Amino acid sequence: MKTLRLVIVAFATMLIAGNAFSQSPKCEVQQNAFLANKELKNAAVGLYAENLTTGEIVLDYNSCASLTPASIQKLFTTTMAMEALGSSTRFKTKLAYSGTLEDSVVNGDLYIIGGGDPCLGAERYSSTYSTDIFDTWTEKVKEAGIKKINGNIISDVTYFGSVPTPGKWVWEDLGSYYGSRGFSINYMDNTYELYYNTGSDKDTAVLVRVVPDDLELNVVNKVTASSSVSDDNTVIYRGYGENDIVVCGTLPCNKTEYKVKGGFPNPPHYVARTLYYRLRNNGVAVTGTYMVSDKKYEGENERTVIHTFSSPTVGTIVNYTNLVSYNLYAEVLTLQIMRKTGKSLADYGKKFLSDRGIESGGFYPVDGSGLSHFDAINAKQTAQLLKHISKSKYGESFISGMAVAGKSGTLKSYKCSADGTIKVQAKTGSMTRVRSLAGIITNTRKEKIVFCIIINNFEGKSPQIRNVIDNFIKAVGHNG
Repeated sequence: MKTLRLVIVAFATMLIAGNAFSQSPKCEVQQNAFLANKELKNAAVGLYAENLTTGEIVLDYNSCASLTPASIQKLFTTTMAMEALGSSTRFKTKLAYSGTLEDSVVNGDLYIIGGGDPCLGAERYSSTYSTDIFDTWTEKVKEAGIKKINGNIISDVTYFGSVPTPGKWVWEDLGSYYGSRGFSINYMDNTYELYYNTGSDKDTAVLVRVVPDDLELNVVNKVTASSSVSDDNTVIYRGYGENDIVVCGTLPCNKTEYKVKGGFPNPPHYVARTLYYRLRNNGVAVTGTYMVSDKKYEGENERTVIHTFSSPTVGTIVNYTNLVSYNLYAEVLTLQIMRKTGKSLADYGKKFLSDRGIESGGFYPVDGSGLSHFDAINAKQTAQLLKHISKSKYGESFISGMAVAGKSGTLKSYKCSADGTIKVQAKTGSMTRVRSLAGIITNTRKEKIVFCIIINNFEGKSPQIRNVIDNFIKAVGHNG
């Protein structure tokens, strides 16, 4: 009997000790209220938050479950880019010729040598590249004394080689501006614009122009006006031919030159072709044609470089990627990481997390942007990643580049910090039946809280679930 009592006492002591170390979330009331929302009745939810100032666990619910993250996947990509590539690194695009230059004639080819710059020709960086990169290249060719090229204009894409479209992306995303996989040579964010005039409800919308106007697209237009939509509700499908597209869906009624954005089918080809005609139209003869090559050039030192464009820094690209959730930049950064490390994104990503003391189990990246429904991460490792980067040498610039609730980027419509008592800097994630948010809350006591929320298969429409998350973050900031 005495032995039994000793066993019971020992077991009770173990339970008390165990409970002392299994700390309840500080915001348990707010957490339970959040999970009770009708929009989450059938959803899979992961929550985790930690107070960096006190070390307390603020939220912890299903935090190790692997869920589809949508665009908070970019936090892993951009953190790895900062540390693997270096925040001050710039990517080069070179203009060079092979062969010899004699009597103003190049006996060889003119090359655009890609270096994986995602921003080349982007309007937002016009001060970096000049207003028109083709005008600049034409001017540099003439300054080099070249009046004739006995050869071809070649886009050299050996930097990344042939880049396949991720196999886990859905077809309806591939034709859109956000569905570009990235190339060794990118141009103008790999984005073109379709402008429509719409009429009354159910009228066929009229395609009035395409920018740029020399894309040679074959457009099948199935867009109609609809009184039931207030914004772009179109889908661009790629056809059987590279330049064939079918545009379906609806646009608001009675609009003039309503803009729809699509994704360039082949940016390296477009760049070579445009430079070819720009040179010829400006007095530089070209005897050959234009083309794209992924074959390594033998005798690298034999090419003479006459101009180099340098991209914005990795740090600048990372901040813009996170601020507005730019898929193209995330995908190109992913290609740069894999090229630098010689590993797949999944293999390097798992090692990256493990080397920094972050649990890598349940981390299944398919792409760098989060566009695939097959991506999977968990809330705890995402918050721990933010904890790591916030304390690293890149922390200040990384966090300051994130969207701020109520003020900037993808968080501009959030109201959680409207009264000014808390501040929320975070990365959003959004796709069909997926919403996520991860970042840092500065609470009412000026303490820093890293957090991550991932929701899969919620009920209701986007504004409803955004309000649910918005109110929850506000409650955590005031009570966490």
